[in-house]
Amino acid sequence: MPMQAAGDAGLPAELDDIDRGLINALLEDGRMTFRSMGARVGLAGDAVRERYNRLVEAGIVRVVGVPDPRVLGYHAAAAIGVSVSGQVRAAAQELAKIPEVSLVASTMGTFDVIFEILARDEQHLADLLDEHVRTLEAVHAGLTTMLYLDVLKWSFAHSPQATLSLATTPSPTVDEVDRRLMTALQTDGRLPYTDLADQLGMSYANARRRTMHLISSGAVKITTSVNRLSMGVATMAAVCIRVEGRKCVDVAEDIAALPEVEVIIQTLGRFDLLVEIACRDRSHLRGVISDGIRGIDGVTSTETFVYTSLQRLPVQWGVDTLSQVLRPA
Repeated sequence: MPMQAAGDAGLPAELDDIDRGLINALLEDGRMTFRSMGARVGLAGDAVRERYNRLVEAGIVRVVGVPDPRVLGYHAAAAIGVSVSGQVRAAAQELAKIPEVSLVASTMGTFDVIFEILARDEQHLADLLDEHVRTLEAVHAGLTTMLYLDVLKWSFAHSPQATLSLATTPSPTVDEVDRRLMTALQTDGRLPYTDLADQLGMSYANARRRTMHLISSGAVKITTSVNRLSMGVATMAAVCIRVEGRKCVDVAEDIAALPEVEVIIQTLGRFDLLVEIACRDRSHLRGVISDGIRGIDGVTSTETFVYTSLQRLPVQWGVDTLSQVLRPA
């Protein structure tokens, strides 16, 4: 379940139209040159660089490379809802330490924590839950597993970019050098080719060629993460939906038309669809669910989980896993 939220961060500094223009450009292409961004907002490249650095330092924007899970051998995913005893934040922090976990959110609702986990296959998923989740003292009352069947919508702030692929199309092929490039891009998705070449000890031309191939093949996606408070989003929630009388994909198509809906995943288990929405406030959230989602033909029931804090974001996934892949035997 992808998510880009402000977490516990405070309100960012006030943004002007130029800042918003730069953010929109980065959402479109995280590696867009400062000169190209400047042409859009009417500034010179150096001035754009200063603006970008200020946005990064303020915690408003972060551009990173996110690996396709399949490249690392991960072909199964699920969202897991758990109830915990004791401090919820402490339990969420423990879950965030699991390398295969890509998202951890504390919530208000039936579950205290919802987390997303990636695995090589369904057996590996079951093993991860047995070995790393059920053994946690704070976890009780069992787990609710929502196995991902298909990702029907995956976008942020009206951007077409995606950060997860479990598609049946062939996964990109990478070698050890590619993985090291991916690791560098996870730290900074805008690293210049000259810096990448220096870090890996290769020529500029080779670094440029390999990086462009990684991006064009989908092995790594350059993703712009934005502090959602700066985009007018103060409330985010997961909405779990049961469907009857219509195909899930048809219901999902109607739900996708709601502008606040950023993610729709078809799941197997207690719920049929897992939807993520981003709203201005709780009143806006209530309206989207009551007047929007529940009014769609085929939606028989919904359960809402409002995010209260985030311990791990999808843009962080893969750092631990890549380091394991590259660790010498």
